[in-house]
Amino acid sequence: MEPEEYKDELNRMKEEFETELENLSAGEIELEEELMRLLAWRNAYFDSISILTEKNDPLNNGAIQKLSTRRNDLEIKIEEKVIALDNLKRENEDNYIVYSQLLESTKRLME
Repeated sequence: MEPEEYKDELNRMKEEFETELENLSAGEIELEEELMRLLAWRNAYFDSISILTEKNDPLNNGAIQKLSTRRNDLEIKIEEKVIALDNLKRENEDNYIVYSQLLESTKRLME
């Protein structure tokens, strides 16, 4: 491969990595926002359960049970989102390292 072709290939790879990093960052932001919404719902369930429990009315037991079940299901979703977010952040960091190395190689080649 000629030096000019090599430069072109490196620039193409650089553009691909930049796009990938942008997509991963956008995905990370979306996951964080979704996680915040889920946490807000979980807090609302906790508040509702606390209010119903304080009233100490046996008629509220069914509602408390349903809210507890929904809260538990939500806890599972939150855990899944946290794991997904951690994985995405790790992937993003790995890609950033590769991207940085690619940029450094491109700079050296361009000199």
